[in-house]
Amino acid sequence: MIQFDRDQFRNTLNADGEFSVTAEFWDTDLHLGLGDFRSLLKIRDGQVAEIRETKEIEQSDIVLTGPEAEWKKALEPVPEPYYHHLFSAVCFHGISWGGDVEGAMAYLGALNRMVDLLREHARVS
Repeated sequence: MIQFDRDQFRNTLNADGEFSVTAEFWDTDLHLGLGDFRSLLKIRDGQVAEIRETKEIEQSDIVLTGPEAEWKKALEPVPEPYYHHLFSAVCFHGISWGGDVEGAMAYLGALNRMVDLLREHARVS
């Protein structure tokens, strides 16, 4: 099972200098599905305004999902090859994204930093 404290993760993202720079001016709703642990992140002007639980995939600009087994590999402290970067995990493994992929590519640095910080915050069992 994968879980994380949503409020704590929001605060961590907003306090992180690298995320702040790479997410500057970003306005998006991001559905993050870590297996059955689903969250909706509302990012406004580069700051995470809200992270809340969702039961289903909700209307969002970007959808980033994958089976729990794939996310467990991506969230290891030192991931296996091609799990270390979001784009390679999407290309070569079972993590997928949808919606505004072009917009996601513009903020790929922010998405990668989000996953890096998630490695530190996620509780994986």
